[in-house]
Amino acid sequence: MNWLTEPFHHEFMQRALLACALIGFTNGFLSAFIVLRRLALMADALSHALLPGLAVGVMLFGLTPLSLFSGALVAALLVGLGAELISRSSRVKEETALAVLYTVAFSAGIVLLSFAPVRVDLHEYLFGNILGVSNADLWVTYGISLVTITTLVVLQRPLFLMLFDPSVAATQGVRVSLLNYVLITLLVLSMISSLE
Repeated sequence: MNWLTEPFHHEFMQRALLACALIGFTNGFLSAFIVLRRLALMADALSHALLPGLAVGVMLFGLTPLSLFSGALVAALLVGLGAELISRSSRVKEETALAVLYTVAFSAGIVLLSFAPVRVDLHEYLFGNILGVSNADLWVTYGISLVTITTLVVLQRPLFLMLFDPSVAATQGVRVSLLNYVLITLLVLSMISSLE
């Protein structure tokens, strides 16, 4: 039975296991709301829309965790909230706006990475490597998990009301558009915590 516990004597494996547990629980909890709101396409699109933010972060501030985090956050929020704003202010459906924005963002990210002063492996940020999680990444994941789960628990009743019947939720005084933005922001944050 030693072969089962031996890998967890290493610190990087302990960090990877803790990151797996935090990310898995947070994303699992959030995914129920995402599926009910029919934002599964957005979750997939946002994972690719992070790329230009990563490229700009590397170009401006170098290859640091803070620059990658802030660049990814800005890029994903621009794409996610931009698709929501475009669909609300025009006749374009949300899925169409999201598809256009994330395609443009992903291609811009590939072009921007070619100008980055540091050689960045594209596969590393698209697919990640859980064994490379640092202590700083773990703290970011912990903070995002705490914010996401706390927000979802506090807003659970209005969120369920909005997800199942937005018109009834609006008559009950629930601010449906604000809750949509909160849900998209939580999705963006959970994507960033899962980036590594």
